[in-house]
Amino acid sequence: MIIQKKMIGDVLTSSVIAECLKANSNQVEIHYLIDDNTVAVVQNNPFIDRFVLMTPRLTKNKWRLFKFIKSVRAERYDVIIDVYSKISTNLISYFSGAKQTISQYKWYSSFIYTNTFKNVHHEKTRSGLAIENRLQLLKPLNAFPDKPVKPKIYLTENEKNAAIKMLTEHSIDLSIPLIMISVLGSSEEKTFPLSQMAKLLDYLAKHSKLNILFNYIPNQKKQALDIYNFCLPETRDCIYIDVYGKSLREFLAITS
Repeated sequence: MIIQKKMIGDVLTSSVIAECLKANSNQVEIHYLIDDNTVAVVQNNPFIDRFVLMTPRLTKNKWRLFKFIKSVRAERYDVIIDVYSKISTNLISYFSGAKQTISQYKWYSSFIYTNTFKNVHHEKTRSGLAIENRLQLLKPLNAFPDKPVKPKIYLTENEKNAAIKMLTEHSIDLSIPLIMISVLGSSEEKTFPLSQMAKLLDYLAKHSKLNILFNYIPNQKKQALDIYNFCLPETRDCIYIDVYGKSLREFLAITS
């Protein structure tokens, strides 16, 4: 079982471990322990046989976490690869009963694992440090890949066709490059000044022939409109502000 809690990007990145394990042996059965709100990014991944889902309620309640750990132990896993390596997953790994447990080296939890690795700080391949540090966890299993690997998102043909239909219904010319820009951060501190973001969009529209989509969530609509209105008229002609994914899978299909 591979463990990677929390963020969507981390869950997608760590999915390369499953791909490498399957490439090494198609007889291996791979379970992926992730948070339930991140499933969409690895849905339909052919290298993952089963998802084991955690919810915020589990980590906030000791009794629920204990029952969850018991359910993990009942699976009788041979190997646990704990990519996340925080207290909750330290406990899962420790009580899993797995013969081999692999994780990142941390002084306070290294005794839990049979194999640990320190993160490297200089890239050796084109994969990037985030992937290289994860792939180190495959060394004890002799499943380290021979060539660089990158995470992939697996969309169905129906999802792709639905995205194309949505774009064409909004009269977006698909022969022109389409880019989606996250114009707003998750908080005010992480958001570029709105007028400055508009100037950036003006620059892009002036120097490139493209169509632009905004990536924002419904409660950010007013701020997204403010940025749109700050833009020059010719820039606004390139922006389709009402086209956005209503779910993560829809968002992924639009940007594919």
